[in-house]
Amino acid sequence: MAPCNFIDSVLNPYRSQLAKFWPDEKIDLIERHQQELFNVYKKEPGFKLFIDKHDHTTFFNTGWDDLKGCFEHLRMFYGGLANAFTNTTSVELDFSILKWEKDDLRQSMMNLTLEGIF
Repeated sequence: MAPCNFIDSVLNPYRSQLAKFWPDEKIDLIERHQQELFNVYKKEPGFKLFIDKHDHTTFFNTGWDDLKGCFEHLRMFYGGLANAFTNTTSVELDFSILKWEKDDLRQSMMNLTLEGIF
């Protein structure tokens, strides 16, 4: 995702919520890490191939573990988006924010991993 799209679509709409839990310096670092990740992906063919080997079946931690400690604040931010808490109320709130309904296989909302949606 281009940094301007990330800022406009992901970061800015929720900046006030993020500010309740993260200091401005960390939010700025998330923004900077997104820019760095985008630039490295665009400029270094080896890194692009490395990232592109992953797809929707790659587990969140597996994909990020392959980056060996790079972009840690961005990882924490996306990890918060990709993981829903296990109680029903907070999961339903996550679905409400995303304006998304779980598929017909709604037996348990506790097994939710939102990373596929993002």
